Amino acid sequence: MKRQKKRLLGFFGLSLVAAMTCIATAIPGPETSAITSVTDTIQVRVVSSVPNVKFKEPDKNIVTTEPSRTILVTYENVDSVRIELEYKRADDSTQEYEFANYTNLNYEAGERGTNVNLGNYGYGEFVFSLYGTGAEGSEVEFDEVMIKYVPIIVGPVVQDEDEDGKVIARVEEYDDNVETVDIYIDGKLVKTVPKDELDGEIEIPMDGYESGDYTVTFIARNGDGEQLYKPTEKPLEYEEDIYVPDTSYTGQFFEGLNISKEDYLITGLLIFFIFGVVAFGIVARGGRKTKNHNKKKR
Repeated sequence: MKRQKKRLLGFFGLSLVAAMTCIATAIPGPETSAITSVTDTIQVRVVSSVPNVKFKEPDKNIVTTEPSRTILVTYENVDSVRIELEYKRADDSTQEYEFANYTNLNYEAGERGTNVNLGNYGYGEFVFSLYGTGAEGSEVEFDEVMIKYVPIIVGPVVQDEDEDGKVIARVEEYDDNVETVDIYIDGKLVKTVPKDELDGEIEIPMDGYESGDYTVTFIARNGDGEQLYKPTEKPLEYEEDIYVPDTSYTGQFFEGLNISKEDYLITGLLIFFIFGVVAFGIVARGGRKTKNHNKKKR
């Protein structure tokens, strides 16, 4: 009896151990469960942290007669932005200024602007340099633009290809300080244009000038006759007899007469008409003589 109880207890114990082993095998371990959970919830997001600073206005080098300008910059991923100005005068002397300084930008994207009146400095070249400080803490130059502020802007000097062959210039822009513009050809003053005549075509006198290449210089002056800025120089290719009529070749003898096709045709028709009238007269006169001769014979 005791032996049979021991056998039953042993069988029950083995069954219990087998059941516990199966349950333990079916339950996932803690490391496997954690890995599976992390794999399912991780999202990768790439964010650029590269500093970027540039001029939005003006976005390129310009020449202007308008002194009031806006300097606008855009930035991202920087903590501060600085604008430095180098001003170059008409005599080529330069001076540097701390133009603007924006701090505590917190590496966010944005834009900042500043208005400036270039007339407070004077005519000349204005070079704006743009710097930014990123997360590394070092300042880097990112961009540069140049504004050239002048009293006048002159277009090309050209010669008309018609019978007049006039030399024409045009002042495209001028500011309020300009009262007169002096025009020189190779250093010789040929014309002074008042302010009220600057809006249209300006004819440049070329009397006494032979065909050739010339430099036409424009100097803007204020009401006191003072020169406002550097002279503006334009090239000119001048030809005395630029107009050539449409002529036909009439042989070496008539080549120097420069007779046009129209004149040549009219002249030919006129000569043909004259010869026709003369021939008709001769024929008519001969007919009358024949009639008179026949009457005498009768």
